[in-house]
Amino acid sequence: MQHNLPMEETTWRPSRVQWTAPDGAVWRRQARWVNERDARRLVMRAASAVAVEHSGTHELTWLAPEHRASFWEAHAGGHVDDREDPVPANEDGFTYHVSTWKNATGQRLVLLSEMC
Repeated sequence: MQHNLPMEETTWRPSRVQWTAPDGAVWRRQARWVNERDARRLVMRAASAVAVEHSGTHELTWLAPEHRASFWEAHAGGHVDDREDPVPANEDGFTYHVSTWKNATGQRLVLLSEMC
């Protein structure tokens, strides 16, 4: 899916073409954006690595499996912007773009990029 964006509109994050995890794994972007239903399923999957890209700093917070459900409920649930339908911002003023990435061993990273 391709969108023609007005020049003044910010392009989609993530802000980088690859990320390096604390354990040294390098994640490269796949051309896949995820809707809310699929995002929730992938975030809750223990086999996936999950990180939040923070607006402004573009730094990542890696979410351990035991913290994903509470993060989803408090921040991302109901606020995933797949550019199909407008979604409201959460209490912190963010919506999320969700993308999937892979490392050299094939493990998946689910990246939730904060958008303000």
